[in-house]
Amino acid sequence: MNMNERRAQTAVELTEALAAEKRNLAKLRIERGVGQLGKPHEFRKSRREAARILTVLNDRLSRGATHDE
Repeated sequence: MNMNERRAQTAVELTEALAAEKRNLAKLRIERGVGQLGKPHEFRKSRREAARILTVLNDRLSRGATHDE
């Protein structure tokens, strides 16, 4: 999902997406620990997506946006 689509999402949707990315990262860490990680590049993709979501959320907070915008 690109940044324009992320900016169009509500804060609730962004928070849910961030939680999903964090769950995905935890799953990838477990797979790596037991030696079943097939695609190591997924770590980078997931971390960067979480960072993009946090960027949009922090941008809204710095502008003083309400929770449901």
